[in-house]
Amino acid sequence: MVPIDEDPVTWFNVGLAASLLAINGILSAVLGLGIGKMLLIAATRCLVQLTIMSLVLERVLLVENSLYSISMTTVLAALAAYEITYWRSNHGIPGMYVMIFTSIFASSLFIGTIGTKFAMNANPPWVAYKFIPIMGMLFGNCMIGITMGVKSIFEILSGKREELEVLLAYGATRLEVCKPILAKAMKNALIPTINTMSITGLISIPGMMTGQILGGADVSQAAHYQQIIIFLISATTALGAIIATTCIILVLVDKVPLLRLERMKSMK
Repeated sequence: MVPIDEDPVTWFNVGLAASLLAINGILSAVLGLGIGKMLLIAATRCLVQLTIMSLVLERVLLVENSLYSISMTTVLAALAAYEITYWRSNHGIPGMYVMIFTSIFASSLFIGTIGTKFAMNANPPWVAYKFIPIMGMLFGNCMIGITMGVKSIFEILSGKREELEVLLAYGATRLEVCKPILAKAMKNALIPTINTMSITGLISIPGMMTGQILGGADVSQAAHYQQIIIFLISATTALGAIIATTCIILVLVDKVPLLRLERMKSMK
């Protein structure tokens, strides 16, 4: 058992850590990167959002009601879908928010429920103190995969427009056109997750495992929990990305089949 660090972390400690971001700001100014404002906004959002989240979770995690867990999960999914659709995507299509929400909510709820019940021995699986933090981790990582996948779809269709139109003109089917694009998009979506799995335990110690060790948990148990979480994240990201990218490409390559890039609009 690792000894527990009993020294509480205060706002002063948080401030010290935040002050180290000044290094990034200085480098941005010296090199003309232009990311100082972005960094400040991101850091402020992180500070405010985590503070609000802690206040909410402090109450929610004590309530033994599955309805609270599902409601909280739905809110998180809605926020994640909004972030992807309106902030992280350079392009959009009609109904994109609903597609993204469905993909991230369905994949995370499905994998999260099974994982929490059977892999983490929670019965019922919607126990708030386990289910909500796990869903939060799944949403966060699934967002990255979906964002990368959707971005790839837009870039490939825009960059290869003439080539794809020639293929369609010569009789290529919808499946023949869409399949290689989906394969490329899924590869891009899963690369961050695959890279994370590859270096975990060899080069990096993941956040959940670090937190448990700092909290005094048994190291082997912390490792098992982290392994479970990484596998759940990988499964969720893959499922969410395939749902999202498939929905997007079926709108932009219709059943005729015709390339319908006029349905794309700039989000910036």
